[in-house]
Amino acid sequence: MPGCLQTPGYATALLTSIAAFRGTTDDISEAVEACMRRNSVIREGARRRGETVTASSARVNCC
Repeated sequence: MPGCLQTPGYATALLTSIAAFRGTTDDISEAVEACMRRNSVIREGARRRGETVTASSARVNCC
């Protein structure tokens, strides 16, 4: 799922699994907050953006 379409819950789950796999430090909440701040440019204000997600990509279980 492209980062700009991720919800906080999805981003948290994804980053948690990546951190566990790589054995990295647990700074997931800070990373999710930073991601959501970047996404606010798309979700808020007068700008609009459209995305197309194919059915096959929607069925992929990456977590």
